[in-house]
Parts: sequence; structure tokens; C-alpha cells
Amino acid sequence: MSENTNGGGMGTPSTAKPWAIVVVAVLGLIGTGLTAWLQYKGKVDAQSMLEETEKRPDLKLAWPAKYEWQVGETGWLGHISINENGGADISATRYGECNGKRRALPLLRQEGTGTASLRDNGKHLSLSIPVRFIKYDNKCRNVGEDSRTTLTGTLDLRAAYSGQIDYQNDFGSPQGGMVLVNQSSIPREPERH
Repeated sequence: MSENTNGGGMGTPSTAKPWAIVVVAVLGLIGTGLTAWLQYKGKVDAQSMLEETEKRPDLKLAWPAKYEWQVGETGWLGHISINENGGADISATRYGECNGKRRALPLLRQEGTGTASLRDNGKHLSLSIPVRFIKYDNKCRNVGEDSRTTLTGTLDLRAAYSGQIDYQNDFGSPQGGMVLVNQSSIPREPERH
């Protein structure tokens, strides 16, 4: 058997120890199994959440309600409030650098009545909200608005977790919000046997 000269790794298949090959194979199977289980668990959790909502009317989406809208990569934070009649109002802030300081700036102005409706027994939420996005110069001065844009879409019900997290570093632990939305759990009709 040749000596392993590649810096302490397992070597080529001809020089690897049989126990190391078994360990790598077992770890691979565990990783594959865990990934498959987590994907299955996410789908089962979403399905059971939907089934539970169908059984218990008190768990259904109820309005009035306030929803948070985040677009992290562009620094937007917004809220959509829906009243008991399905009227939708939006407010949103964007964060920008103004003269070397970070400032919160209004992102948009609602122009007209927004609407919201639930579809498929609450599995989908349809929105239509007319807005104008506010424009700023490099000193964060309001220089006007874009033309009217209507935000429209149908959003799918998803399982999610939300709460506060700490950004721990050498300078302290400032808090921020985090929402984890299960993107792999797609609502679907229960199978009928």
C-alpha cells in the first residue's frame, strides 16, 4: 500500500482506509436522509396547518390585520393593513445613506383604494394597491414621484416563523426582526382516497 502524501487527507481510493470510506458513506446517507426528512416535514407541517385551518374557523385569517413586507436587499420595510371589508392600505420605508448617515425615508405614497381578498378557503391572498414611488436625490431630498404603479398579485399561504434576533458582534448585540418563510411548502388540496 502506498503512503498518503497529499497533506493528511484520506488519499485516493486505493490508499484510503476502509473505515474512512464507511464513515464517509454513512455520513452521506445521514445527510441525504436528513435533507429528505426536512423537506417532507416542511410539506407535512404546511399541509397539517391548512387542514387545521379548515377544521377550526377560529384559526382562519381574520381581518382587520396588519402584515409586514420586507425586501432586505434593497432596504425596504413596509406594512399592509387590511380592514374587515378587504380594504388595503400600505406604508413603506426605505433606508438610504444621506450625507454619510443612514436615514429612513418614505418609499411610496398610496394613491387610491387598495383591495384584498382571500381565495381557495384562505390558501391565497390577492392584493391590488395603487402607489407612487418617491424619488430622492443623492442628499435624500424628495425630488418627485414616479408614475402610478399598481401592486397586484396573489400570495400563497406559507408556514413561517418570526421574531427578534440579536446581531452579536464585538460592539454589542443590536436586535432586528427575522421572518423565515418555508418556501418548499406549497399549499395543495388534500389527497382524497
